[in-house]
Amino acid sequence: MSVNVSQLKNFSQRLESLTGEEKDKFIADTCNEIGNRVLAKTIKNTRERIYQKPEPKGYKRTQNFLRGWAQKPVNKKGSKFVSEVFNDVGYSTYLEYGHRTRDHKGWVEGKFMLTDATFDVIHQDNPEMAKKLKQYVREKVNGGNRN
Repeated sequence: MSVNVSQLKNFSQRLESLTGEEKDKFIADTCNEIGNRVLAKTIKNTRERIYQKPEPKGYKRTQNFLRGWAQKPVNKKGSKFVSEVFNDVGYSTYLEYGHRTRDHKGWVEGKFMLTDATFDVIHQDNPEMAKKLKQYVREKVNGGNRN
């Protein structure tokens, strides 16, 4: 019985060629795309959960909280790529997670705008990201061929 391993060796060499700057750029671009999706869904959630409700009497709502959402550039820390979505407005954690009332006898529920957006992107956009990764590997390893 004889086995031809030349194709396997060739595939292994092409797979090893994916390391380096090209791979890091692809991962950083994908991480940035995920961060952009989280940011867009967070802004949408903020509009729906905070700015669509009627204002209390004598209260003027500003757009500071909505404009405060931002994303830091993708950063590589060791072998991990990190994309941060944040809000610099001082009271953002109180709106996101909730807070006690002034008299300390009640609780105002959080709006979970960023938390829900992150959950949605991770659980709903996974097939799309898997497809993108599969296409990238196919292009780099097989030269675009499906075989």
